[in-house]
Amino acid sequence: MSRVDVLADDRGLQGCFKVANIQQEWAQDFITKHKLVTLDDYIYSVANDTWEKGVETLVSQVPTLRDNMIALARFRSAFDIGREALRQAAAPATKSADLDEPLPEATMKSLNQDWARRYNLQLDPSLEPCEALRSRLYREFRKGQLTVIEARKVKSVITVAQPKTQGSVTLGDNLHLEFEKEEGIPIKSCVEYYLQMRVLAHALAWAGNYQVDYEGGRHWMMDLSTVLGYVDVALRSSIEFAGGSMLWLQRNDVLTRGKLATYVNRGMPGSVAMKQALHETHFEWRSPLAAPLVVSSGSGSPGTTKRKQESSPLPVGEAPTKRPRTLKADRWATVSMIKGGKRLCKPYNDGRGCSNSQCDQMHACDVKLPNGKPCLCATPGDPCLEIAAALPATPVGRVVSLRDPLVDPLQRPVDRASADRLRAAKPVAWRGLGDLPQFAWAKPLVGSWLVIDLWAGFSGLCVALLAMGVRFHAVAAENDIFPAQVAEQIMPQVVTVDAVETVTGTMFRPFLQRRQVRGIILGAARPPRMCDPGDCHVFGKRGLYAPRSHGPVYSMDGLPTYPHRCGRLRMGATGACGWVQRPRLLWLGQGRCGVSPRCTPPTAGYGSSLGPIPPSCAGRDPSQSLFDAAEVVKAAGQGAMHPFTREFWHPCDRVKLVPPEAAARFYQDERRFPPLAYTAESLLWRKDEWRQPGPEERAQMMGFPAQCLQAVQGPAAVRRQRQNSMLGNGFHLPMIVALFCLLPGVLSMQVPRPLFDLAERKMQERLAGTVWEPGRLQVFPGLLSSDQVVQSMQRTVFGSLPISANVWQLTATRLAPLPVWQLQAYTAWAVGRGLTGQRYPGNSRKGLDHLRKEEHIKQAVGLPSPFRLREWPEQDVDFVLHAIATWQQALIGYSEQCRQVFRQVCTALLPLDDELRKFRVHSAVKVAAGKRPAVLAFLTVILRWPDLQQPLQMLQGYPIVGALEPSGVFRSITAREALPKEEWLGDAAVAAVERIESSRPPRFAERIYAATVLEQQKQFCSPFLTKRCMDERFGVGQWRPLQRFLIVQPDGKERVIDNARKTLHNSSTAMMETIYTVHLDFIPAVIKQLAHRLQVTSPGDWSVFHPWAHFRLGTDDLPDAYRGLPVCPEHLPYSAVAVWVPQQGWRYTILWGLAFGLESAVVSFNRLPQLGIAATRRCLYGLAAAYFDDELAVEVVAAADISQQALRLLFTSIGAPPQKAKGFAPSPDRHYLGAAIHLGSVMTTGCVRIQPKFATVAKVAGRLRVAIANRCLTKEEAGKLRGDITWMFSLAAGHMGRIAQPVLAKCSSDGPTPMDDEDVVTLQVLLRIVLDCQPRDVQVCGMDKVPPEVIDSWVPRRQQIYPGEAIVALVIPALLPDLLRGQDLLWFVDNESATSTLIRCVSSQCDVHEIAQFSHYLLNSLDARAWFEWIDSESNPSDGLSRLGLADEWTQAQGDEEKLQALVACSLQFLQSMSDWD
Repeated sequence: MSRVDVLADDRGLQGCFKVANIQQEWAQDFITKHKLVTLDDYIYSVANDTWEKGVETLVSQVPTLRDNMIALARFRSAFDIGREALRQAAAPATKSADLDEPLPEATMKSLNQDWARRYNLQLDPSLEPCEALRSRLYREFRKGQLTVIEARKVKSVITVAQPKTQGSVTLGDNLHLEFEKEEGIPIKSCVEYYLQMRVLAHALAWAGNYQVDYEGGRHWMMDLSTVLGYVDVALRSSIEFAGGSMLWLQRNDVLTRGKLATYVNRGMPGSVAMKQALHETHFEWRSPLAAPLVVSSGSGSPGTTKRKQESSPLPVGEAPTKRPRTLKADRWATVSMIKGGKRLCKPYNDGRGCSNSQCDQMHACDVKLPNGKPCLCATPGDPCLEIAAALPATPVGRVVSLRDPLVDPLQRPVDRASADRLRAAKPVAWRGLGDLPQFAWAKPLVGSWLVIDLWAGFSGLCVALLAMGVRFHAVAAENDIFPAQVAEQIMPQVVTVDAVETVTGTMFRPFLQRRQVRGIILGAARPPRMCDPGDCHVFGKRGLYAPRSHGPVYSMDGLPTYPHRCGRLRMGATGACGWVQRPRLLWLGQGRCGVSPRCTPPTAGYGSSLGPIPPSCAGRDPSQSLFDAAEVVKAAGQGAMHPFTREFWHPCDRVKLVPPEAAARFYQDERRFPPLAYTAESLLWRKDEWRQPGPEERAQMMGFPAQCLQAVQGPAAVRRQRQNSMLGNGFHLPMIVALFCLLPGVLSMQVPRPLFDLAERKMQERLAGTVWEPGRLQVFPGLLSSDQVVQSMQRTVFGSLPISANVWQLTATRLAPLPVWQLQAYTAWAVGRGLTGQRYPGNSRKGLDHLRKEEHIKQAVGLPSPFRLREWPEQDVDFVLHAIATWQQALIGYSEQCRQVFRQVCTALLPLDDELRKFRVHSAVKVAAGKRPAVLAFLTVILRWPDLQQPLQMLQGYPIVGALEPSGVFRSITAREALPKEEWLGDAAVAAVERIESSRPPRFAERIYAATVLEQQKQFCSPFLTKRCMDERFGVGQWRPLQRFLIVQPDGKERVIDNARKTLHNSSTAMMETIYTVHLDFIPAVIKQLAHRLQVTSPGDWSVFHPWAHFRLGTDDLPDAYRGLPVCPEHLPYSAVAVWVPQQGWRYTILWGLAFGLESAVVSFNRLPQLGIAATRRCLYGLAAAYFDDELAVEVVAAADISQQALRLLFTSIGAPPQKAKGFAPSPDRHYLGAAIHLGSVMTTGCVRIQPKFATVAKVAGRLRVAIANRCLTKEEAGKLRGDITWMFSLAAGHMGRIAQPVLAKCSSDGPTPMDDEDVVTLQVLLRIVLDCQPRDVQVCGMDKVPPEVIDSWVPRRQQIYPGEAIVALVIPALLPDLLRGQDLLWFVDNESATSTLIRCVSSQCDVHEIAQFSHYLLNSLDARAWFEWIDSESNPSDGLSRLGLADEWTQAQGDEEKLQALVACSLQFLQSMSDWD
């Protein structure tokens, strides 16, 4: 047996030195000099055949050990001992290997010292674990193979010291076999079992007394406080909930330690796994013992004896003894007789079982309910479900068995229709207009939940849960028809009932029989009641006369009547979010315990310095709030608006509390709201005009989507009143989200991931024949070994750097034991499919030229829709989808293994990264000191990535001008000829600097200066330098600065842009490739592709065949972006920026990172996220994408964030960790690239909904209104409007954003540009389109003569064929709206000019321009999309019809003459009406 413990963190390095009697100082100097981490580093640092000489060389390199022969001898001894230990560890395990074998002496001594050093605890011998138990647990911890040890086999030092029982077996006449019997410890009581748990707890703490790395931190494998806390909780729970039942304690203990072993074997530290296991079994430990636990006769459980068979004879002379009655263990009060004299059978209820076949007593549960009546369920002792303690005793206040018939025992009517609807209901998804609020600080609850929302209003609780990303089913009780209609429109999956009293516990049984939920969330508003004279908000309400009051008298607001039972927590007033006050006192707690002091609201976002929530509120007009919401946040809510209330005729008793001007406004507005709501800070102002916030603005301030109440019907004033009243009855959504962030703490648990049944056999069948088939990747030809990876990194990536051979050898040694093959599954998959490269070629053609009419129709019908979702062209996306379809829910564990391997690889590459630091240039030290080029090189090699220059450029900088070498990642283009340096530098550079020096300060000079100073503080650029300093540093005429201007982004953030186009930097750059980026169709495309792989043909198939799937989106943002990549020293003279410094004039600063505005920076930066996304997909199985620095993670597997975890791990490992403040956890409703994406309906309707954010719509509409009112536009306003419109309509409405291009193009002067009537009409049309913009649902399944008067209105031309061909696109949507509504159209036009105009939606000819505008307007109003293609006249089926009408022979041969004549008549009538248009 080896004396060295190779399972230790250092693989036994220190233990080996101790065995060889090497002094601590010698060992420390030796390890420090050679950077040894493990025993493998020491043993494999020298050649095996000349190891003595090699050890001598290593020792001689340590100054303090040179010429020390004693030290040399001992290090040789240590080498010999360590080599033998590693050999034994690598040898195949024999069948006789025993985990109970005592640990090596050195290991045991070291562990005992660590125990004494940390705990200094002397255990009683009866509670001190034996050596065999400690050795077993230590080996299991180290190997990650923890087992569940039976309590009767847990032995202490005292138990082992007791003499063993001898046994003897006769094998023959003269042959006897004697042996020691292995007997378990008899356990007969709960206390005895507890003592065994204490012994095991001490053994676990002793064996796990070391730290391990997990999820970026150091954790104890097991600590004594955690495991003893578990043991004490187990004993207390068994006494409190099970009456001291030993069998109950044993059952839950085995279950908990089984989950502990599961998580430890998955790589989780024992201290973390124990907490997770307790969270998993939280409800089991608190489930009362409903019936005695009976042990089967063959179980052999401790403390039990087998019952004798009744047929066994009694001993002679002994009378039969009466078996004592088994008492009920639940301690419930019972009933003996029901009304009518019918008795209840007691043997049937107390566990004995009624054996009398002639029993005339009633076989039903005899438990006495709180109302005094018996339960009478059919299965006494069956685990029952208590819907919620706060539900009223009359409707739901009873225990309901899941196996009872659907009949209420209290003889109340059961709403069977609602029960059936709930059973068939789908998870709730957002289907309303607008987008849900986004909270980076709110983490969604894991698992599926059931929500019971009483007096629900428009179900604001469900909206809040959707905003958090919670998956749930919901029942909402509301008898007011208008809020119910709103809820039905925005969340059609919510099961609505019209009366609270119909919500009974029985109606939930069919749902719970079908679904497994993590928990039940009960929401209840305060029902209207008699008014409190001191409450000004409820005067004028109908109180108990309102229909809502005619229900059970209780409410959640009743909690203050027993504050001694609940912890009192005052959440921060909602004014801290910056908009409106909504103070609330909330009572949270569990049972008799209050909220722990550690249970606090989320401080990372709710009412914090990050800004108002929501960041902004957009209205339908330019009115602005009198206060600054950001300042209100800083003032902790002081200055926020008065709480929103219902809109009705308010009393005037509180007028004396407000200023006179507020009182005047109160009466002027017909007393719609309380007087305090008319103070200046509670109104919206435009100069001296004021008004109350409208329903959309109130909804935004309360955190709800602005358009969530669009379903309310009625006249304008009544509709507004109903909407305001609904919001006044509601709550502040961010506060509720913050409340639910506390839910895990309130329950004294964290909501765990559900453990799936992995269906092992089916999974093995799916894995068969794939690259993941067990044992296949290890032997797959062509995969790189760790040595080959290191050699490739040395030769192809860092070949130009003089890196020491020892560093490469050390790197190879550290990588050798790691399963690098596991990260190369994509390569094997691609080889198996015969694939190479990253993207499909884009050389397809759509046109159908020069065909005959019949052939063109035949070919056109066969063409697929140009709007169809195609398979995503990147092969690694298909690889991830293949992995998801193969592994399904088991991908959770497998992906975690891959992430763990990648973490180990990154750790193994640390010495190489340390060596590479010395090669960083100055600019890389400034902006890329945290980047890890060694990890980039590793990924480049194992992915066979074509971009071999990126790791080296991360050290030595990126070029920014000149001819840039292609990376091989993006699409190749023909490079334009770059401006020669001699024309750009020299005299031209001197003249450019002189022009800057003599120019005036630019616009926003002070803000540009402030932004530059902020960048200097971040070390993105150098201190300010004068022109003379720059000349001395780079030479006169050898440097050329960029000129900087400032833009304000849509979110209000100011960004400085360096105008490389004006300074000719871009003209001096020759690019040989152009980037490609992801677009929003990536999301529905990959979902449809996965559905095809899983053979999902209808939305219902997801829940039936793939319940493990749950689609969500997570987003992240990379830090620093361009600034995080260094500029190479040779190009620093061209990376200077001119900035106007107040009181000093023009100064220059050198940008160490890439500048915004450089053409080369776009390609250079995108190389990094492209590599990161590829590695995320290919190595870590994350379904991810990137648009510049905006990262997207698509989650498929429920209760696991596989893609986002992989994405964050990957970019953190390469030194670019995503920003926490901008990272949003996966949720079905997320914002990405300026759009709101909704995935909640994928499994119900099969649609992905994409729509512009409401803030974008409101911003564009506001700017259009201002431009129309002023009849002029400045150059800056036109530029902002053009960008916003183009981006907005690219999401859903195609070409509509181009309508205003001619108008906006006219505004090119610095001052305001006036607009004529036609321009105003164009903007009015565009405004109407913006306001009517509809969401886009992506499924994841000309022939008349134009009247002369119309032609006369056109621009005079020699021939009018151009507008005549274009007008068909206007006529057809007007005549056949039902035919085109909601369709995708492939439209052929045989006039090239008309085709071009319809595609671009722009024409220099005003008449054709208007035709194109209104054509697209009609198509947009019909929710139709058109793809226009050119067709030659010979192939055009309608060509003869347009020339000869119905006399055309080809047309006559097609039939349907009556329909054609009717269409001709309608067309003539429509065209005639065009002459009357204004």
